[in-house]
Amino acid sequence: MTVRLDETKVAREVDTAHISPEPVDPGDVVAVSLTPPLQPPPNLYTSPVAALLQRAHHRPTTEDWCNGP
Repeated sequence: MTVRLDETKVAREVDTAHISPEPVDPGDVVAVSLTPPLQPPPNLYTSPVAALLQRAHHRPTTEDWCNGP
């Protein structure tokens, strides 16, 4: 068992030799959103009711359906 643990230790040292031991400065890290903000659909309808239904259909995909403006 000791031999296997020693082999594993050497393998880990070889596998991680390219990793820099210096800590990463959090100020250098850039955080970006993984999902782009969704844009409202274009207003294709002249009827106010049809436009309202289109916005109602689109809203659950862009916002929480029970919160927000």
